[in-house]
Amino acid sequence: MLFGRAKETFRFEKKDACAVLTRYSGRQESVCMPDEYEGLPVAEIGDNAFYDCAHMQTLTLPQSLKRIGTGAFRGCAALICVNVPDAVREIGDYAFGYKINSAYYTPEPMKDFTVYGHGGTAAEKYADECDFEFECFCEENGYTYYPDCLTGGVATVCCIYCGNVLRTENIEPKDAHSFGDEVTVTPGCEKDGETYI
Repeated sequence: MLFGRAKETFRFEKKDACAVLTRYSGRQESVCMPDEYEGLPVAEIGDNAFYDCAHMQTLTLPQSLKRIGTGAFRGCAALICVNVPDAVREIGDYAFGYKINSAYYTPEPMKDFTVYGHGGTAAEKYADECDFEFECFCEENGYTYYPDCLTGGVATVCCIYCGNVLRTENIEPKDAHSFGDEVTVTPGCEKDGETYI
């Protein structure tokens, strides 16, 4: 079955009361996956579903997502970071952060690829296994909080919808464990005609 919207085409299959995205054939720079198909939650991205989508620069994954298949975003060379929802429990090999070696058609890791997510999730495990940078964050009510208050360091403020980095700044260590200061950011992402921070 095909599900389309303005210059984007998603192909889905139904599986165990959920929807699986099996193929994306659009050419958008910013892709926002739907969170449901025919009333079913989108729980999985199939193997190679976004393979070689060279135009895609930003990606919004649905909160209902539980599995990202092998090579799902392999060859998406313009996609330099991804924000993985907490519900994701499994990320296949070469799912994202890999370009295609044109001489041998083998996956090759991208330099400076960043995975955003919460600590202890599949996102952190994938980043660690692939030797990608991992940025841990916690967001609430439009604010992004610093991940580590005790040691200080560099904090990254990113859009909670698309994962784009809005700014980074140094923070000083705190004496007691608490979240860092709240940071209000300027609007940085548009989704369905609305601007989010």
